[in-house]
Amino acid sequence: PELIHDILTTLKRNLDVPVTCKIRLLKSSVDTVELARRIEKLGVPALAVHGRKIADRPRDPAKWDEIRDLVAALSIHVIICFWYMHLHNQTCPYLNSTRV
Repeated sequence: PELIHDILTTLKRNLDVPVTCKIRLLKSSVDTVELARRIEKLGVPALAVHGRKIADRPRDPAKWDEIRDLVAALSIHVIICFWYMHLHNQTCPYLNSTRV
């Protein structure tokens, strides 16, 4: 978390364009939400989320409940990285949300 903070702070200070961030789901939903809130407090306008954890394989489904919890906890836009859904015929139950 400190490295992410330092990187985002440096980018925002030195660039004249919006800076976004992409994360992967962490071991627990609570940890993911905590990290995302820290990123949000830095003024990042949007957060991209890879819908699986590090240990998950490409064939594993996205963790939709954890993504939903993350979206509910944030006031910024959440971008779900779902290219793998097309490969595995998954559908996103939250595509109708205005913030996803």
